Amino acid sequence: MEVNTILHQYGTVSSRKIAIERGTLYKNINLDSNDMDVYIINEKENTSFHFPINPIDEINVRYKKNYQTQEIVGQGEFDFHKHGKKIEEISFKVIIPDDYTEGFNRNLSAQSPSKSVEELVRYMNQEQAVRLIITSLPFNDLVFISDIDNSISAGIENCRLVNLKFRTHREIKVKSIDTSKQNKINKGLNKTDRENNKSYSSTYKVNNRKDCLWNIARAKLGKGSRWREIYNLNKDIIGPNPNRLKHGIVLKIPKR
Repeated sequence: MEVNTILHQYGTVSSRKIAIERGTLYKNINLDSNDMDVYIINEKENTSFHFPINPIDEINVRYKKNYQTQEIVGQGEFDFHKHGKKIEEISFKVIIPDDYTEGFNRNLSAQSPSKSVEELVRYMNQEQAVRLIITSLPFNDLVFISDIDNSISAGIENCRLVNLKFRTHREIKVKSIDTSKQNKINKGLNKTDRENNKSYSSTYKVNNRKDCLWNIARAKLGKGSRWREIYNLNKDIIGPNPNRLKHGIVLKIPKR
């Protein structure tokens, strides 16, 4: 499930609060202005990129629901909710001009179009996330630049038409769990399981010439007719002849 929200340049349609540190990279950013400005802050390089011209037409924000589709026999497909958020995607189109004159240009000290594109591509290829700030929306979040499409249009050959796509960055939160108590419980359960899984309940040591499987079954199990159960459980130590019991062997006695 996807929801596409179009955020127009001069509309304040988000209540997300901007809360960023007031450092060197942010000193020229006016967060309280009603005018739109778009910045990329690269804290890894201690650099910032101020787009000289605001996005063309619109800024597109895509939200996706986290769900899983399963097919149930005879009933078709069903969607089931999955916990956790999907990554937000932001995209917009900008022109990077070659002539920075006053008027609609937001940054009069920007570098050449080719140098600007090189800088954006460098931001995209680094492992660390960058911060995207769009004043007046407001938007302020860590993102990865996922896609840059750079083109040249007829009539403005010295400018660059750039399509950018961003994906919001999310940190993995790993919780530490104390497993010592659980290990003790598991050990106790394993011991109980081993005891419950035993195929016998007791043992009997052959020490009398009169001992035979019939007598042992009658004494230990209450029925002499259960002698074959004792034999099957101890066939490896009794041997092929159930009527010959060696003196001193220990027989496993099945459960009653």
